[in-house]
Amino acid sequence: MLGLWDKDDSFKKSLDSRPETEPYTFYDGPPFATGLPHYGHLLAGTIKDIVPRYWTMKGKRVPRGFGWDCHGLPIESLVQNELGLAGVAEIQNLGVDKFNETCRGKVLKYTNEWKKTVRRMGRWVDFDKGYKTMDKNFMESVWWVFKQCFDKGLIYQGYRIQPYSPALATPLSNFETNQGYKDRQDPSLTLIFPLITDEAKFKDTSILVWTTTPWTLYSNFCIVVGPDMDYNLVEFEGKKYWIAASRTAAYFKNPNILDTCKGSELVGKDYEALSHISDAYVTPDQLSRHYKIGFMEGGSIPLVRTTLLSTPTAGLRRRPVKPCEARVAAMLAWLGPSRRGFCNAPLTPPARPNFSLSYYSSFTNWLKTPFPSQKCTQL
Repeated sequence: MLGLWDKDDSFKKSLDSRPETEPYTFYDGPPFATGLPHYGHLLAGTIKDIVPRYWTMKGKRVPRGFGWDCHGLPIESLVQNELGLAGVAEIQNLGVDKFNETCRGKVLKYTNEWKKTVRRMGRWVDFDKGYKTMDKNFMESVWWVFKQCFDKGLIYQGYRIQPYSPALATPLSNFETNQGYKDRQDPSLTLIFPLITDEAKFKDTSILVWTTTPWTLYSNFCIVVGPDMDYNLVEFEGKKYWIAASRTAAYFKNPNILDTCKGSELVGKDYEALSHISDAYVTPDQLSRHYKIGFMEGGSIPLVRTTLLSTPTAGLRRRPVKPCEARVAAMLAWLGPSRRGFCNAPLTPPARPNFSLSYYSSFTNWLKTPFPSQKCTQL
């Protein structure tokens, strides 16, 4: 069939047999040529072929110049990796003009593969009269359209929460963000919170808290437990720790379980805070409710988690067990002479949802910044 269409020049004839006075304009969002076509392209491409064919059969002349999207992160990330550039600063050191020229030279890397696939789909498009978004006339036309909208008062300034890549120093689209989601072991820390109570069952015990947002620990003022969950009291190296029963085996090989309780028994207990940095910013009534164990309605909590405010980090420990970096050790040491970081890393890390690499990059880059002057010792 493809051979017959080529021999008969069927696509060109379908255009020439329709009058130029009866045009139908079809706007086709162009694909990136920095990667090979996949199922998503094939599905969308089939739909994009049906619409022009329909209007052609209705007697309209439907030009179909194929386009290439040359802007955005796909090509920039590709070139960054090839040149070994870690971020915007290194791109600027190389020279933005040199970086852009390299991008232009590689942006159409897979055009031949695309042409073969699109033809094999039976889709009718004109590659010879196509366009590229990096063409000067195309870019000027986009700015012209934007100015027309601006002059008519159709452009407004607003605010929205947008995923951001510190490495690339740019916001990310939903598509680009989704490309960065992977199953991984993200930064986490298990902490020790001594309980403050005279009740015999809980006196001289601590509760273990697992958090994947350690940068918020400075302002922690609440621990959350599952009221209907079971918690074990485990003796370890001469100390007693409360931990969720479902997570006990993940932290201790042969746990010495002394007692058990429901999360509801822990609710309302006071605990020793990591820091009182936020106390000066609340009323006495609010402060009286801080540093107590609370609960989450209908929550399914694998260990014990903290309800936290968003402020800079106090410390983290990565899994599996690895030697602490000097800065991480300093952060943990900041927690005080009692060494509140629980360093018996879990044998079986809990299941975690997908974690965006852009946020992970932001956190690891933050670790490289200078620390406040603190007297602390390395673990």
